Amino acid sequence: MNGNQITLIGQVGDHLQASTMRNGDRRVALRVFTRYPARDEQGKKTWHSQWHDVIAWREQALFAERNLVKGSRVLVQGCVEYRTFMDHKEHKRYITRIRAFNFQNLDR
Repeated sequence: MNGNQITLIGQVGDHLQASTMRNGDRRVALRVFTRYPARDEQGKKTWHSQWHDVIAWREQALFAERNLVKGSRVLVQGCVEYRTFMDHKEHKRYITRIRAFNFQNLDR
């Protein structure tokens, strides 16, 4: 069992970005937002949104391309990936994203 597992239920918040790598693998990047209730200082219920960068490869990328559009309610199962890199000004940058292993379109 892999200890790095995540399940999100949210909505696709932007258009999918699909591409084909040099080796022929399909890749899709998408943004998913989740919402949760909270209370403000006056005790009034408000909703907070959290955005997640999701990446899918090969068969899951093809599934996403065929079945998901902006606004789709989706269940995403995958793992969290962390990356660091140096930008053009030599500043260290961090990326956190979800690598999707499974999608379910909850609208269908």
